[in-house]
Amino acid sequence: MTPRLPREFLWTELDTIEDFIRLDPMNEDFYELYLKFREEPFCVKIDAVKLFNEIYYQITRIFFEHPTSKAYPEYVSDIKAKLAWHYSADLVFSMVFWLTDIMTEKPREVFRVYLMDMVIGSKFWIPVRRCYEQLKQSGKRLKYDFKPRPDSSYLMNKDIDWQDLTLNFDSDAIRCIIDLWDNTKDRDKVAAMINEVMPMPKQQPVEEELNFFQTGRFLRKVLVPKDGNKWFEEVRAHHRYTEKWREAFVDALLASEYGRDIAKTWEKKRKRESLKGYVVGCLKDTGVINGTYDGIAKVMGYGEESYRSFSRYLGRGKNQAYFEWIKDYVKKSKLGR
Repeated sequence: MTPRLPREFLWTELDTIEDFIRLDPMNEDFYELYLKFREEPFCVKIDAVKLFNEIYYQITRIFFEHPTSKAYPEYVSDIKAKLAWHYSADLVFSMVFWLTDIMTEKPREVFRVYLMDMVIGSKFWIPVRRCYEQLKQSGKRLKYDFKPRPDSSYLMNKDIDWQDLTLNFDSDAIRCIIDLWDNTKDRDKVAAMINEVMPMPKQQPVEEELNFFQTGRFLRKVLVPKDGNKWFEEVRAHHRYTEKWREAFVDALLASEYGRDIAKTWEKKRKRESLKGYVVGCLKDTGVINGTYDGIAKVMGYGEESYRSFSRYLGRGKNQAYFEWIKDYVKKSKLGR
């Protein structure tokens, strides 16, 4: 189950059209289209900023909730209640359909097909489509990724009953909430709050998900040390392997089909050192890191008495089930995918 989070968790409202244009320059083209809709025969009276906030919120919501066609009426009701205009859903979803089509990644197709069936006859469909086709022919693309980016201050400053929010959620939902925050410190705060309000003995799935989160934090500390240790920079094969790349790699690895098994390995303290070696070894054997196993172990800080032992873990990375996945991930990143 995917939780339906409060609006503020999915989209932080922008205040001006200039804010939207800074967010993505393509919004200037759609703002010009909006100005045409202010005139006859459309006579749109909705405030531009309010309309754009609704469009961005709904797209983010679609990406997050992965709705089926059955959810469409609920979306329509929510939009009409927010914008207080009978044709507001037609306008918003005409924009949503074409905006998502000009992106690299699209929401689940079943919803978009149903969406097209519902709005294709609206008076906004053809004008929005013409604008979209002109933009596409000119080579323009929408670059904003529509990942939920909540303002962490919302969590800290609002009076939220987390027990109401969490008791009905399953483990996947808990992970969704934690993963909304990119900053590790914010993630720790959210995880701690969930841990406080949920009766852990009765909620084993939540404990499992918090361990999953801690596994990610463990691997990020290995690849992106916060103690000033720059070992990775000394042995990386290319400058493209930045801190951001490494953090994204860890998130993707744990989100893969192998993530659950990796988290289960981390739960056993005696296996954490080998897990650390396996992942780093995989990066060495896929060309992300240069050097010998012994040399890498020494750069990572292992002394004369321990580097050979850790070196053996590095050498076994290529034998792990997730090695081919990592190899494919590195290959795609080199191609800019």
